[in-house]
Amino acid sequence: MVAEHGRGEDTPWEWGENGADAKAWNEAERDYNLFKGFSTDEYLAEFYKRDFAGWTTFQAEVSAAGESGSGPMVVKHMMGTLATLAEKMRDLTEKWYRDSMRARTARVQKEFRFQGEAEEDKKKVILDERLFRKVPMFSGDTSKYRGWYFDLMVAIGMADSKLAIELQRFMKDMSAPGKLGENDNAENWNYPDDPDLDDYMYEKFSGELFGVLVQLTEGEAKATLKEMVDKGMLQDGYKALLILGKRFDNQTTASLLQLFLEVITPVGLKAKEFVAGIHKWEGKVVVLSQKFGEKITMQKTGNIRTIPIWMSTCMRNIRENYSGYLSS
Repeated sequence: MVAEHGRGEDTPWEWGENGADAKAWNEAERDYNLFKGFSTDEYLAEFYKRDFAGWTTFQAEVSAAGESGSGPMVVKHMMGTLATLAEKMRDLTEKWYRDSMRARTARVQKEFRFQGEAEEDKKKVILDERLFRKVPMFSGDTSKYRGWYFDLMVAIGMADSKLAIELQRFMKDMSAPGKLGENDNAENWNYPDDPDLDDYMYEKFSGELFGVLVQLTEGEAKATLKEMVDKGMLQDGYKALLILGKRFDNQTTASLLQLFLEVITPVGLKAKEFVAGIHKWEGKVVVLSQKFGEKITMQKTGNIRTIPIWMSTCMRNIRENYSGYLSS
C-alpha cells in the first residue's frame, strides 16, 4: 500500500528490492516515464489494456460530452494520472527519507552509547587492590622473584583471566634473547615492538597495572619503578613488569648450568619418593624450557640420557635397599 502524503510517519520503509515500498516506487516511476511520452491515443490504448471496465466507463463519458479521443477530457485524465504517479513517488520518497533518518539517528545514538560505555569501561577499576592483598611485597630479592611473579599472575587472573594470559605471553615473547635490541635493555621497549600485543587490553590496563606494581614492591624493586618515572617514562605497567623481570629474574649462565645439571643428573630416589621426585624433576624441565628456552628430549646427547639415568639410579637404590623383598 502506497504511503499517502503527510501520513505513515511511523510506518517503516520496507527495504530490499522485493520490499513493497521499493516495488511500488519502481512501478510508479516506470508508469510515469511511460505515460509522459504517450500521445492521447497511446494513452487510451494502454488504459484499455490495464483497466477495461474503467476505460469503458470513461469512453462513454467522453462520447456523451461529444469529445474525441484527443479532446480536453482525455488530456485532463492523462495529466491527472501523471500527477497521481508523481505524488506516489513523492510520498514514497518522503517515507524513505523519514525512515532513513530515523535509522541513522538510532544508529548514531547507539554508537554514542557504546562509545560512552567503552569510556566508562576504561575508567572502571578492574585490578581491585583487594585481590592483591595476599601477594607478598617484593623488595628485589632475586631468589624470591619467580614466586612473587607467580602470585601476581594468579591475582591478576582472578581479576581478568585474559589479561593474565596476555601478560604471560608478553613476558615470554619479550624476554627472549634479541627481542630488546643488542643490549637487551627493557627500558627501550615500546608497544610497537610486540606485533602480537592486544592494543585494547594494553590501553585499558597498562596504567592500572603500574599502580598495582607500585603497591606490591618496596626497597630496590620500588626504586626501579621510581627510576622509570624520574627518567620521564610513562607509567606503563607492561614496561614496568618487563623491567622488573629483566633486573630480578636471574637468568645467568651459572643458574642455567646449575639447573641443567639438576635435570640431567637427578639424585637417587627411594621408593616412597618416586611420585614427588618425578613431579619436582618435571617442574625443573618446564622451568628450563620456559625460562631459558632449553628443551630436554629423550634423545641421546653425547653419553647423557635423562630419564634412563634417573630410572636406573632409582632401580639400583631399590635393589640395594629392598633386595630381600625382591628375592623372596
